Amino acid sequence: MFKEFFNTIVINYSCKGGAEDRKELEHLQKLIEERVTQLGKLQLDSYSDPTLLNYYDLYAKIQNCIFEDHSLQYILISIIIPAIAIIVFIRWWILRKKK
Repeated sequence: MFKEFFNTIVINYSCKGGAEDRKELEHLQKLIEERVTQLGKLQLDSYSDPTLLNYYDLYAKIQNCIFEDHSLQYILISIIIPAIAIIVFIRWWILRKKK
């Protein structure tokens, strides 16, 4: 019964933003690695371990936060648009110079 209850615990994660989410993801990766190693030493099944399943659930939620973070989007757009304009201008200038 305790195992069934523990499996139904829902972990809520609120996105903190870019760098902090990445740090938490790295920390969680270490926790997952340690848990898998511990289960391997104890020769227990890692597929049904509730702690590991919760770690994986939290991992997926943090990944979604990172994927949905669009803070760098505006910086990239502000670099790409002038770069395209400069390339077009240089091509136009070279073609004009040849005539």
